[in-house]
Amino acid sequence: CENIPGSYICKCAPGYVKGLDGRSCNRLNRTIVPYVYYTNKYYVRAIGLDEQNQITVARGFMELSSITYDWKDQKLYIGDRQASKIYRMNLNGTQSTVIIEGNQTRFLRALTVDWIGRKLYQLFSTPEIRVSELDGRYSIILLDSRYLSQPNYLAIDPLIGYLFYSDWGQAHIGRINLDGNNFVKIIGTDTAGPLGLTIDIITQRIFWIDRRLQRLEFSNYNGGERKIAFYGHDYVPYSLSVGFIDGYVIWSDFTNHALIRADALNDSNKYVLLSNTINEVISLTIIHPSLQPQVPNPCGINNGGCSHLCLLSINQSYTCACPEHFLFLNNENNQTCVSNCSCNQHRCGPPNERCIPWPAKCNGVNDCEDGSDEPITCPIRRCISTQFQCRNQNCIPISDVCDGMDDCGDNS
Repeated sequence: CENIPGSYICKCAPGYVKGLDGRSCNRLNRTIVPYVYYTNKYYVRAIGLDEQNQITVARGFMELSSITYDWKDQKLYIGDRQASKIYRMNLNGTQSTVIIEGNQTRFLRALTVDWIGRKLYQLFSTPEIRVSELDGRYSIILLDSRYLSQPNYLAIDPLIGYLFYSDWGQAHIGRINLDGNNFVKIIGTDTAGPLGLTIDIITQRIFWIDRRLQRLEFSNYNGGERKIAFYGHDYVPYSLSVGFIDGYVIWSDFTNHALIRADALNDSNKYVLLSNTINEVISLTIIHPSLQPQVPNPCGINNGGCSHLCLLSINQSYTCACPEHFLFLNNENNQTCVSNCSCNQHRCGPPNERCIPWPAKCNGVNDCEDGSDEPITCPIRRCISTQFQCRNQNCIPISDVCDGMDDCGDNS
């Protein structure tokens, strides 16, 4: 919106053209149809915004809680908190692999991808916000219970370097840089229960659903220019998740098992995109390349010089960070991380670089992926009289000899 003498005019970002109403903007490239991917507890489905195609992407889950995607690699990221796993798969649901698993994942609430810096951000109800590599390696906590109460959803703009979250407990919307610095509450008044959260990277606005106040609001990235787009039970009966594309918001109607679309700035053009789904829609994401525009990655050359995590920040800058149980090497410029091992532990080399108890070194078992705990300098092992000595120098109980199982690991 640009001021001119006595009036104003509406302008559109590159790649968009002004609509017939003189205020809306339409994408020039209409060849790729946007899809809404949505989940219930048990499966992932997708519907095109042209409503010509609806497909089941993946099924057989226990309790899905979140979904996001990476257009560059054509990947989905899906969290199943009952199975305590985060999956990565192709957009069509094939080649599914588990990238993160464990008790912490039981508390997963939201996922989002930094498609520029190539990172996966995770929000947990414990409460924590974490970041890791896209394959789950090198996890680190960015925010914890000192800032969070009952966090729910994430939204990201790596072009600017911001991560947003909604918090239902201490009702507010917060913002941090993608490296975890510069925490600020941008919405903290006149709000009761913010849930679903999304952004428009073109106009740099955030949109959120306040479940308790039954309204959808928006503001700029600093919390200013705040407005109510629409409100009331007819519009926001019980909505959990929301997305944005082409000037529209699309949200899940948990009560009526539906997906609703409307003009993002007011209550016009309300339309039921999908109704009478078998189960409640838990989460959704809108998939289209225009929502993840590609720009040069500040961490793209030599990982920014960082040995482990290279996290984007504002003004196209970045920060090196060490994952849990690692610390920066002395006399380094905060770029090289090493395992924080005690004097009673052996430090493995890449790729896992874990710390193992000192007695695990030279015990005949490769505990380190790089084999550094079993070097050729290990002394020859001698088994006691009640043990059988294998050709690989391992020792097993004599009772295990000729029991039909390869206890030695070398068939001896």
